[in-house]
Amino acid sequence: MCYDRRSFASESRKAAGTDQSKQMQTKRTETVDALLRDAKEAPKPSPAEAPAKEAAPAK
Repeated sequence: MCYDRRSFASESRKAAGTDQSKQMQTKRTETVDALLRDAKEAPKPSPAEAPAKEAAPAK
């Protein structure tokens, strides 16, 4: 059976690109999940703990 070599090469590249995009999507999803988890776990300062702003006297 005769086949066009270019189509075989393009199919290989297409498959490799698909695998790479899946890996990038997985990595992106893991990063977003980690950031969301860290944001939820981070303690939020209460108004009593927040530093008070001092008013500067007018000159």
